[in-house]
Amino acid sequence: MANKKSSSKTLWQKLRFRYRVSILNENTLTETFHIRLSRLSVFLIISAFAIISFLLLSVLIFITPIKHYLPGYTDATIRTDLVEEVLLVDSLAQQLALQEQQLTVVKEIVAGNIVVDSLTPDSLTITDWKTLALDKSQQEKEFCESFEQTERYNLGSIVMPQEAVAQVFIKPVKGVVTRTFDPEKRHFGVDVATSADEVVIATLDGTIVATDYSLENGYTISIQHANDFISIYKNCERILKNTGDQVLAGDAVGFVSNASQTRISKPYLHFEIWQKGTPINPTDYIIF
Repeated sequence: MANKKSSSKTLWQKLRFRYRVSILNENTLTETFHIRLSRLSVFLIISAFAIISFLLLSVLIFITPIKHYLPGYTDATIRTDLVEEVLLVDSLAQQLALQEQQLTVVKEIVAGNIVVDSLTPDSLTITDWKTLALDKSQQEKEFCESFEQTERYNLGSIVMPQEAVAQVFIKPVKGVVTRTFDPEKRHFGVDVATSADEVVIATLDGTIVATDYSLENGYTISIQHANDFISIYKNCERILKNTGDQVLAGDAVGFVSNASQTRISKPYLHFEIWQKGTPINPTDYIIF
């Protein structure tokens, strides 16, 4: 025991033993500076320097754009920003293609390869509509009667009941799904990121049964369809239809909210489909 205590005491003394570090003038050999350091103090100084350097580098990385260059770093806003940039590039590409087609046509006209249409609006004007023969001719009547007799017993001409007709939904808005259907978290539809003021269209033929407004969801449109389907469109800035209006698939019913004028950071449409009081995943019926 005495040997262990003496060895530990000797080690502690070695750690605390101070050394004199001097800086001498090369010409006169006079001491210009000195400092007294021990092994323990050197260790503590190096440790403190390492910890302070680590903290400074961590703060510098997390509060500056350097963090985007770190491998594996992800940001929740990157996906939304990427969707906006893709939509912008797509619209610019379409506009550029139209301008190129227009320039090609202009070049062909200037080169004389395309003859300009010689017709004028006056030559196409019909002065008297009463002189037009709009009734069926005898040949048309005979053809219709023959066709009706031929198709009378054709099974393909039988009208299927409404319940057996397949429902074909179309996309309510152009964009990319950023949040999926998750009824466990009470998210009964999908969020479709799109550009500001994008047109919202009816996904199926139906009747508008409700229009509403709230600070949380903006303008909301509900459309009743066949087979007890109901489609709901939220986060609209304006609506173009009223309750009770009949709409066809593809009709414009509103516009997506502009993010600069609402509380949301990015423009998107929240879209839901319900059938007989049960929410349905829209991606099972629509390819976004």
